[in-house]
Amino acid sequence: WFLRLNPGNDAKLAEIMTRLVNGDTSVLQVDDEMDRDTIVKLTDRLKKAFYGVIFVGLGVLSSENATKNVEAIFALVDALNKTGVRYVLFPMKGHFNVMGAVQLLLRETGYPFGLDFSRDRMFEPGKTTVLDVLEEVDAALIVGADPFSSFPKAKAKKLCDIPVISIDPFETPTTFNSSVVFPAAITGVEAEGIAYRMDGLPLKLDKILDCEYPSDKQILERIYRALAL
Repeated sequence: WFLRLNPGNDAKLAEIMTRLVNGDTSVLQVDDEMDRDTIVKLTDRLKKAFYGVIFVGLGVLSSENATKNVEAIFALVDALNKTGVRYVLFPMKGHFNVMGAVQLLLRETGYPFGLDFSRDRMFEPGKTTVLDVLEEVDAALIVGADPFSSFPKAKAKKLCDIPVISIDPFETPTTFNSSVVFPAAITGVEAEGIAYRMDGLPLKLDKILDCEYPSDKQILERIYRALAL
């Protein structure tokens, strides 16, 4: 099914479905903004599943009600699990192979993100994530990401005050605002490599076209060798 929602109604939908899972149908009498019949059918289908997954995308996570949205969806997943159906919540990240970075950090350090390598691999969300340390840094190397599009506006403006080096196959607001840009081959098209699915499964990607640009891996290796001289 497809259920169209007005902006800001993600948490409201999850709350209605949670109450339906818990047997409270009175909630359907107080809301005329949503397709009640589809909500009932969708909730009933979720309850009949053997093993369900609710995927949460950037639209839910990037809205001004992000915390409320996630809390409401967690409550829905919890209610479904209490009915005897196994359900999990799975966040969908925004950039190509971002799960690869998570898997690498987990394997090498035991932490998924926000590592401060200047302090012996310190991990302290709220102090060591990129948004926390952005006021302290005096340069940024950005690989295959677009923080000028995804960061809060005030944080993105901070990047305008420091040298930014970008490695990316595509033109983005970040490459446009960078001091130096290294064009890279597209992994899986112009270069071979490994990408991780959202569930953590690694996939080997083959090269199918020739390209004048090196891969992002080759660019990083050259930078590393130059720094080691």
